[in-house]
Amino acid sequence: MQFGDAMIRPRFAGVLALTTVLAACVSIAESADAETWGSEPVRYFTELSRVYTESDHYGVLDFYAPGAEVEKWRGAVEGGLPVSALLIANSGDLGHELEAVYIGDVAALTLVFRPRQGDQEAIVSTIDAGLVTHEVVFDLAASLARSLRASPDVISIYDDLYAAYAEAWSSEDPRGRTPLYAADAVLRDALAGLEVSGREAIADTASPGVLTPVASTTHSGVEASAEGQSVYLGPRDYAQDPGRAVGVYDVKGPDGCVRRVAVQWTLTAGVITEEQRFSEVESFRRCSAGDLPEGWWTDLMLPEPSDQVVTGVIRT
Repeated sequence: MQFGDAMIRPRFAGVLALTTVLAACVSIAESADAETWGSEPVRYFTELSRVYTESDHYGVLDFYAPGAEVEKWRGAVEGGLPVSALLIANSGDLGHELEAVYIGDVAALTLVFRPRQGDQEAIVSTIDAGLVTHEVVFDLAASLARSLRASPDVISIYDDLYAAYAEAWSSEDPRGRTPLYAADAVLRDALAGLEVSGREAIADTASPGVLTPVASTTHSGVEASAEGQSVYLGPRDYAQDPGRAVGVYDVKGPDGCVRRVAVQWTLTAGVITEEQRFSEVESFRRCSAGDLPEGWWTDLMLPEPSDQVVTGVIRT
């Protein structure tokens, strides 16, 4: 499928600094809650990143539900690996640094930097009852191209989609959006209160603002540099089109406030069949004029250590 040309204007080559302010929970109507909204998932994934980086296998497993699986880019393997198997297979390369947290309906999308490879990844984590039940790891398209794990033709498809999506949704004219979607496509954006089914209904949805493509970031030693567009491709079977991708954009709303949004696409036959939008915590909080929504992230607690069992008390 061919997408229309769009001018790509990368503006950002840095990464988002995460400033977490932790405070006691208060009513949503109080200003203090607005100031700390979203701090729970940021703390949650900051801690998960820490135990990964420290190769604390027990600490990592505390965050996952029994039977949870992780899908990663690889060939000829269907489904995901159990978290325990993933830890064993990658025991020498678990470290990652958390760069940003985005939240959606039942999932979070995190951008992480892998120091050993020097590349970014986008990870979509489904959350249930405070635990991760499933994860999908999306690799930076530029990294896949550089390491010859994806062909230039595949990369081009998603680069074109990334550009066409920004152009179509930056306009109020729905005609530019129609070719992107399948007839029975579904769009979800929990923070905006959207769940829309059908190509025409999706196309008629109001534009969120002006979308600006964002430059992806790679690292060499301690230096960061821009490399390509912020397009991340999902796991796939050997020699198959990935079928899943993530794009990251800056969205300037009607009020002029700019927030960062990550969009996960599922494609069939070159068109979007499912779309999930995630909003970066800090910028969504900054740009929200009214009450902030509640969801799975509200009052999210760190998991209790499962490897520490109290067997008795010694008194001295």
